Amino acid sequence: MPLILPYQTPEKLNISGVIKQSASDFEVTEIPLYLPEGRGEHVYVTLRYKNKNTKDLQRELKKIFLLDDRDIGVAGLKDKHATVTQAFSLRLPQRDVVGEVIDKIKNNPDIDVIKAQRHVNKLKMGHLLGNHFKIVVSQTSANALQIADEINQHLKILGLANFFGVQRFGVKKDNAIRGKECLLGIKKIKDRWMKRLMLSAYTSDLFNRYLVKRIDNNLFDCIAVGDIAKKIETGGLFEVDNISCEQERFDNQEIMYTGPIFGSKMKMSTGLPGKIERDMFDDEGLNQELFKKNKVPGSRRVGRIFVNDLQLDKHPDGIVFEFTLPKGSYATVLLREFIKNGEL
Repeated sequence: MPLILPYQTPEKLNISGVIKQSASDFEVTEIPLYLPEGRGEHVYVTLRYKNKNTKDLQRELKKIFLLDDRDIGVAGLKDKHATVTQAFSLRLPQRDVVGEVIDKIKNNPDIDVIKAQRHVNKLKMGHLLGNHFKIVVSQTSANALQIADEINQHLKILGLANFFGVQRFGVKKDNAIRGKECLLGIKKIKDRWMKRLMLSAYTSDLFNRYLVKRIDNNLFDCIAVGDIAKKIETGGLFEVDNISCEQERFDNQEIMYTGPIFGSKMKMSTGLPGKIERDMFDDEGLNQELFKKNKVPGSRRVGRIFVNDLQLDKHPDGIVFEFTLPKGSYATVLLREFIKNGEL
């Protein structure tokens, strides 16, 4: 049964509207984790493109430079219907000076080269701080800007549930089901990339379900004994054993609880958060061997985020939203708090 995600803001506060009328209405720019050093066998190229997804660009770069898939790196995957600024790494040892690399890419009129520089290592998934978005929501209701500002004030206090967006679950919204069937051995997926995608959709769905249960247990805007918390500045994880010692850091957004991305190496919470996790694990019929067999290591994901730089401006067709999200967080999850159509 499809999961119905709750809103963090009052449902009566609703600007209506639609997004992605065109690729220029949805701009996303990666924020790099580090800058290239100017030496090494990989060339980092920052490209601006639209109406293509990341896989489309990888295929084009593979063809231009006659590379294998393993020679092209990215930090994140982007959707097709957007204007994207994103870095790719190309393994080109002792080949093509950077200027020649730029010229070869520029022969494709659909791609703009922002910059290029060499670096010592391949760009890997997760090697980014976050993404900056500029999105037009059109066909909004009357007084939409005023309503949007009121919603934003609620979110500044409440925070935003860090749900995985609907894009994670496929056009037919059945990726999580297919992933579960694959994990349990009910059905096989031969393509390795597709298998990883389906398994990830399943563990993402479980994370969303955990977060809903946490909200239902009045644990959304507080930290609890047994939580596995994350230090926002350093990324370090630790178990909360004394609320009085950690509450101030939690209130100051220095630490945040995490939810489970189930896998063979994931550490479970204890206390009430841990009970929720274990009950879900058991109810789904899961065990560690299934994750080991399918090479799903698991991780922890922050459950609540704050969008402190959100700017709202008038647009001839509605409102322009401009904001930054940490890596792995979804712009559509934020926008659904404003549009409230249940689909984003």
